[in-house]
Amino acid sequence: MLNRLIETNSESDRLDNKEKLKLLIDTNPFISIDMAEIITTLDKTTQYRERMKGRFPKLIPLTSQGRRKGYRLQDLRQWMENPRAYRQ
Repeated sequence: MLNRLIETNSESDRLDNKEKLKLLIDTNPFISIDMAEIITTLDKTTQYRERMKGRFPKLIPLTSQGRRKGYRLQDLRQWMENPRAYRQ
């Protein structure tokens, strides 16, 4: 459904990048590491360092084997509200 919204050619159906990002965030309870990099402007290495110090949300396994991981949206939102005071 989201892909159809993004790929439409009609002027009235087009979404700008901010609207696409908002729609993606509002419809998905998990955020990928790559999406968190865009949203927070922290690269993967910095995310890792901050996670190890307990100052960034924990990754949650999204598959039964645990190969794909992501952040809970609510955890990332709490971090974004006050990054300096966040503790996991």
